[in-house]
Amino acid sequence: MLVIGYLSTVASRLDERGFLVRALHAQGPSSPTLWGELTLDPAHPARPSGSGWAPVRLRWDQDSGFSATLLPGGGEDGEGGEGGEERLAVSRYLPGQLVPAPVTVAHFVAALHTDAATVWPARRSAHRARLTAGG
Repeated sequence: MLVIGYLSTVASRLDERGFLVRALHAQGPSSPTLWGELTLDPAHPARPSGSGWAPVRLRWDQDSGFSATLLPGGGEDGEGGEGGEERLAVSRYLPGQLVPAPVTVAHFVAALHTDAATVWPARRSAHRARLTAGG
């Protein structure tokens, strides 16, 4: 319940900045670690992504803090490219505290929406997601 409450507050701060949270998921009761995810609507109603990338998922876990998954074009077209072309998802990590203030997380998402490459550098991770559109 602690993770759900924390992520609900983060979702509220994101909503204040115009980001729609579509879903909130947290670890099950038998999970040995604490974690949770927020699924975001990649289209920001007030402004298009300035970077050509948009945050679509936020993940928090007890060991590494927050990371954001970004898709090129924000996935706004709901497809991913013509003829089954492959799109890579990239991750960005919020440096510093493992449990940052919810307003800090909202600032992180807003900054990534504006400029995905320069504000929050990527941290090396073994987790790389490949999304294949159209098969």
